[in-house]
Amino acid sequence: MSQHNSYEPVIGLEIHVQLNLESKAFAREKIEFGNDPNHWVSPISLGLPGTLPVANKQHIESALKLGIALHCDIANQFFFDRKHYFYADLPKGYQISQHNIPYCTNGFIPVITEDGILKVPLVQIHMEEDAGKSIHDIHPDYSLLDYNRAGAPLLEIVTEPVLHDPKHVSATISTIQQIVQYLGISDGDMEKGQLRCDCNVSLRPMGSNALGTKCEIKNVNSKRFARKAIEAEIKRQVSILQSGGNIVQSTLNFDPTSETTTPTREKETAHDYRYMPEPDMPAFEVTEERLNKLRTELGLLPEEAYQEFILLGLQHQEAYSFIQSRREATFLHHFLTWNKDSKGLMNLYVNQLRPYLKKNGLGFSHIIERKKGFTEFQNAMKSASVSRSQMIKDILPMILKQSATFSPSQVIEDLSQTSSAKVDGDLIESKVTEIINQFPDKKVAFQKGKKGLLGFFMGQAMRQLNQKVNPQDLQQIILKHLNDQS
Repeated sequence: MSQHNSYEPVIGLEIHVQLNLESKAFAREKIEFGNDPNHWVSPISLGLPGTLPVANKQHIESALKLGIALHCDIANQFFFDRKHYFYADLPKGYQISQHNIPYCTNGFIPVITEDGILKVPLVQIHMEEDAGKSIHDIHPDYSLLDYNRAGAPLLEIVTEPVLHDPKHVSATISTIQQIVQYLGISDGDMEKGQLRCDCNVSLRPMGSNALGTKCEIKNVNSKRFARKAIEAEIKRQVSILQSGGNIVQSTLNFDPTSETTTPTREKETAHDYRYMPEPDMPAFEVTEERLNKLRTELGLLPEEAYQEFILLGLQHQEAYSFIQSRREATFLHHFLTWNKDSKGLMNLYVNQLRPYLKKNGLGFSHIIERKKGFTEFQNAMKSASVSRSQMIKDILPMILKQSATFSPSQVIEDLSQTSSAKVDGDLIESKVTEIINQFPDKKVAFQKGKKGLLGFFMGQAMRQLNQKVNPQDLQQIILKHLNDQS
């Protein structure tokens, strides 16, 4: 991205999430993607006289879950407001939203980056209903209106203007997408309009703390477009400022084909929307008991899973890839509790089980059903009664291919006894001495602190002894000879 070094971009986001509920926010008709236009409408969603809104309990429950997941302050009492503006796709002439007392303030979005967790602070999260959809590309002379979406339950997540890099914008949107999917409150499918983003962009002189005049790019429907739209808007504003002009606060559209932003109208302020309390709905109370119940229902979240995987030794890219799938992350979270050696279990999954499942088209249930066998397998690996390579070569395929009730304990015991009996102590001592004498420089390096060379000598000895030796016994003999100063 080319940007003038004299200016720093300042970016804030308004992310709109459509919830996967069966009915609308304040009416009872269904919400389904792909239906005929104006199929799911009612007198309430069309704003006909004499109709009254009724809050959707699941809308509120989903909102509270997201507020908890994003570490927000949740009000013990909140209200709905009317946000007035006049578009053809807004049949009531106002949108039921929240302004004066939203249910959720503060908190942050934990964005996972290569440098760690980036905490993007929030202004608020609020509940609202969606507008309908104007369609401009079907008839050459006039626009068409589809009210199927009118009244759909939304959550709007408003960040502080603290982002400066468009790539962090994409990462922030991805994080919200992951979190709502983990919570099960939305599919977050941007292609279906279930997650949309408005990007507020301003520039300020490098080193200044004052905010410049912001422009809002509306209804960006992909992470890639969000990044490109912001890059294009930065370029547009830099060009205006360099030519001596002033930025006018406005609403913009982004054209993905030309990769340019174009002002459509001057940006409204809160005053322009003439907010007023929604007179047809009461105040809503939120008790601590209710919040505690919802906390127990959250389940695993991406940030928690990522940090767990990093602690087990995975690199950023690998840990990040595992949290892309809620099912895989949740499976791994439970799988790693099967044995105290969670690092060993992670290595087993990454190097053996995951490739096996993928190759054979099997699901995680194939592993879960064999929990007893894998527990015995991992215990044997830890005790080192049989070499690791032998366990993976001979025992692991049995567990994976035999019935779910198969127990490998007896096979492991027989293999252990056979392996231990095949090589006598004198031969082991002789072979270890021979190997260490072949690499005197590595022995010296080990004595000077390069303890990782123990693995090199173990590998040499196991290969030359055809792995027919107890690894723990072999390690003790090698250490004795390596520490010998003679």
